[in-house]
Amino acid sequence: MTMRPPEERANRLRLQPGSPRGHAESYFLKANDPDGSRAFWLKFTFMSPAGKPEQALAEVWAIVFDRKTGRNRAAKESFPFAAATTSSDPFRIEVGGSMLETGKTRGAITTGAEPISWDLGFTTRSQLHRPLPFDWMYRAKVPRQKLVTPYPDERFAGVVEVGDRAIEVAGWPGMQGHNWGSEHTFAYAWCHCNVLGTEGFFEGFSGKVKLGPVKTPWLTLATLAIDGRRIHFDGPSQMLSRKVDVGRYFWRFAVRRGATSLEGEAVAERDDMMGLTYENPGGPLTYCLNSKLARLSLELHEPGSPARRFESDAAALELGTRDPSHGVRMVL
Repeated sequence: MTMRPPEERANRLRLQPGSPRGHAESYFLKANDPDGSRAFWLKFTFMSPAGKPEQALAEVWAIVFDRKTGRNRAAKESFPFAAATTSSDPFRIEVGGSMLETGKTRGAITTGAEPISWDLGFTTRSQLHRPLPFDWMYRAKVPRQKLVTPYPDERFAGVVEVGDRAIEVAGWPGMQGHNWGSEHTFAYAWCHCNVLGTEGFFEGFSGKVKLGPVKTPWLTLATLAIDGRRIHFDGPSQMLSRKVDVGRYFWRFAVRRGATSLEGEAVAERDDMMGLTYENPGGPLTYCLNSKLARLSLELHEPGSPARRFESDAAALELGTRDPSHGVRMVL
């Protein structure tokens, strides 16, 4: 067996077929037109209900966001897990004719008002990002959902087709992520952006974990990669930051590490937000309010340096809730 790079090893499938333990696992990609007007999001998901592994599903999701025309489109197709093929060495997933491998994805979803298809390549130049700060957090039962970003800052090229529209993708900044666990985080906000006006990326997360009847306060992790370095706000004191606010269309946060601090706000317009229904292996539904055209503002303060601001109209913002009265139009 060839020793694969850590980025490819991070994409190893964690699902154990046939196990009665409930499990949800997703591989997702997104990229933005550099001018902030368009974006796409793709997701390959495996969902195995607790106690019913014979009902496990493999799914392919796609959304195309188009601020220029207002014609946002979403599609999803589900198959029995047995119809999927997976490989970790080398990494490759095939679900219903759609596939993802290192540096390449293609596929088609023919359900819905307009079919969505894609044939894309992406660079694999960036290094693995592990948002959880301690190795034990990837091994323990809590947090119930784990997250890695094998390729946090890449460039995509190829074509995405929506009905009779062909969108040429050339050098679009994007990423590929991977998450898995026994359920989706009880409540969360997740943001990623690598259209910051400089080389690098931002990725941040706030989540509430439910332990029996008790819910934790917001726990926050953030990383800003600039100037060839990564500034992590992931220690215990940063995770427990009280300066977090999550609403229907926004996420605001402030974190500090020593004398270095980062403040941020991500906001999506209502028309740029798509509601998605995520099943949990053993519990109620999670509603993901998803935009890839959010506005992001960051302000970094470092000792001995003037404040630096980063602005973007091409950020990913996902808000997770179990409250069905969230008010966002559900599309899938």
